[in-house]
Parts: sequence; C-alpha cells; structure tokens
Amino acid sequence: MNATPLPHLPVMNPDEAFIRQAVVSALTGRRCGDRVLAASLPLVPPIQDIWFACEGGVSLAIAMLDDVPQVFAAGDGHAAAALLDRADPLLAEVEAALSLSFDPRDIMDGGVPGGLIVQVDAFAAPDAAAHDRLLIALPPDIAILSSPAPAASELLGSLPVPVRLCITGPRLSPIDAATLSPGDLLLLGRGSLTATLGLDGGDMLRGRFDPQAVCFQPDPRS
Repeated sequence: MNATPLPHLPVMNPDEAFIRQAVVSALTGRRCGDRVLAASLPLVPPIQDIWFACEGGVSLAIAMLDDVPQVFAAGDGHAAAALLDRADPLLAEVEAALSLSFDPRDIMDGGVPGGLIVQVDAFAAPDAAAHDRLLIALPPDIAILSSPAPAASELLGSLPVPVRLCITGPRLSPIDAATLSPGDLLLLGRGSLTATLGLDGGDMLRGRFDPQAVCFQPDPRS
C-alpha cells in the first residue's frame, strides 16, 4: 500500500529542518546593545544587490543599519570596509550565536546566493520596525553549533514555537483490509482528520486537522 502525501505540507530534508530550527532559535531573542534580534526564513528573500562572500561558503549582506538602507558600489572597497566596521557589533553577536566566523573574501554584485537565506532583524522596542537588518546565506551542509537564545519578552507575540502534530491513521475492518493488494491507494478524502497537537513532553490536545486550510481545530470536549 503506497503512502499518500498530504497536500500543502512541504517535504523537507531532516538535516535542513535541523539547521532551520537551530538558526532561528539561536538568534531570536539574542541581544545586541539595547536591541533584540529576531531571525526568520523568508520564502522570497528581500532584494539585495551587494553580498559579501565569506569563508566556508557563507554569504552576508548588510541591508540596513540604524534605519538607513545600505547601498554602495561593488568596487568601492573603502565603503565596504567602513560598512563592515559599523556593523561589527551586530555581526559579532550573530557569529557568537552560530559559532561562525564571517571573514569576507570577496564582494558579489547582483543575484541571490544559493543555500538557506536567513533574515536577522534588530529591534529597539516591541512592535517597532527593524532598525538593522542582515541577510545570511548558509550552505545546506553547514555545521551549526548553537544553543537557544534566552527568551525576550519583546518577541513573545511572534516567537515561533515547535509543536507536534499527530494524525490518526485510517481504520479498516479485517474484511476491507483483505481486499487490498500491493499498489492500491487508500484515499483519505477531503475532510479534516482526527489528530492531536501539543508541545514536546506536554499534554496533547485532541481535535481535527484540515490539510486544505493547514488548520487545527481543538475538540471542545478535550
């Protein structure tokens, strides 16, 4: 019997999933001076013309500092050095969080580097616009040695929380199961599925999961 993938749920390599979680948890909540950092993984990375190519296949773009978008010509080495110098406190925090070393070797003009794009924003107050913004391109096979950052109360409204969703498998009577042959498909239908949702190590909440809407509806009796 072949497995039927649920619609709208992406398939992800376990190593990539680990890197995604490790990067976001290590950076979100970390502080740089009077500002708190928040990391995200944008589906469509912001347009950024100039990237610094660093050792280890890592690329870095400094999109904004102190509310000012950062733009300079790829051939302007003095402007590039000055920008790196002004961004050094923020870069140092990110390096410490991910156990990486940003050592720019070259300047790339145009295009988005391959790999996982991480957006790091620095906020000075809750619900305020970002004052600083970094974009980091990480190769898919990079080794991340990190630990989760301390919780920052400023980000509680948007802090990602990993949860576990368990979907109850189909139940067949022995008579119906006996009619199945290798290669047969078992359709789950378009309706919602019986499921439980909860935190790792915590109580699970019973309800129904709608794959079409990617929505979990708790059972009021649970």
